[in-house]
Amino acid sequence: MKKIIILLLFLCPHFLGAVTLDHWEIKIDEPVLVPQFIKDEEVETYTGEMATVHLEHQPAEGNVFLLLPISVQRKVKNQSSFQAQHIRLSYQGQVYERVQNDAFLIDYDILPFTHLLVNLEKQKGTLLFEIPKPTKTSQPAVLLFKTTVLKQLSITK
Repeated sequence: MKKIIILLLFLCPHFLGAVTLDHWEIKIDEPVLVPQFIKDEEVETYTGEMATVHLEHQPAEGNVFLLLPISVQRKVKNQSSFQAQHIRLSYQGQVYERVQNDAFLIDYDILPFTHLLVNLEKQKGTLLFEIPKPTKTSQPAVLLFKTTVLKQLSITK
């Protein structure tokens, strides 16, 4: 019985999507595919009148946005920063960088994950990638930190 409990405790972080890398615990949620972002918002103009503002962000033709919620937490005090700029996505034989201009996510109530060094004890947000639309035969994607595999992601149509 004791061996089973110890084994379950060891495996739990893998089921929850947690990975430890260079003194940082990284939790990765399931990916969400978004074909486009569209929002109409009521705003007050400088004259006090209300106006509707149409917001729209679309990926390139044949692509979709992939949102990936992530959090990192420092496990050892006074250790190196987490270098968020090294996160990439390997999918269908290509390696994709994060969308650099992801500040528009805030307009859709989504907190983008920083592109800079993480020096705080804890940081969370959403990674944004633009990838080809998945097909029925698409292989899983792999989230990478430099060359280290953080998590295999199931991406379905």
